[in-house]
Amino acid sequence: MSMQATLKWAQRADWVYIKIDLQDVKDAVVEYTKEGHFKFEGKVGDKTYTAETDLFGELDLEESHHAVMARSVSFALKKAEGVWWDRLCKESGKRRWVVTDWDRWADEDDDGYTEEVDTGMGGMGMPPGGMGGMGGGGMGGMDFASMMGGMGGMGGGGMPGGMDLASMMQNMGAGGPSGADDDDEDADADVDTAAADDEEMPSLEEVN
Repeated sequence: MSMQATLKWAQRADWVYIKIDLQDVKDAVVEYTKEGHFKFEGKVGDKTYTAETDLFGELDLEESHHAVMARSVSFALKKAEGVWWDRLCKESGKRRWVVTDWDRWADEDDDGYTEEVDTGMGGMGMPPGGMGGMGGGGMGGMDFASMMGGMGGMGGGGMPGGMDLASMMQNMGAGGPSGADDDDEDADADVDTAAADDEEMPSLEEVN
């Protein structure tokens, strides 16, 4: 005898997200059609869980995908038309096994409804708006320290002549070879000035 799997769902204008919270699912059978027929079956231990329904609208199968993970089975289903659905299932009526995923839910009039939804599938199934975390910070959010670290020691491929940028920056900050040369030149200049002063100073005999 099979048990009814619970479907947690949320949506955006172009996507519908379904999550089945079952751990270590084996022998998973998943089916979703262009017309919006949805079917799931999988085993957890000696129990078989199933869920089957007709979704509210049609799907774009080329961009829809799913993943069976350690703690859940997640679906990112692309809507054939970018419109908000009234509900998950085509037929109206209360279904105890269809619940709202409040962690990912957004209403159509929410300001941030286009933000990326974490599907747990490596960022797949994002609605329009691009990747988060690129805004703010100089250079488009680029980590300058990481960039500098990556450039250091790139023999031949990075700085000309295989220069180690990290070592160069360290030497500059610590008063490296170029700083030492400047000190030597200043010291030589002081010696020359002192010698010139000795030459110009008259002897005591001449003064008397």
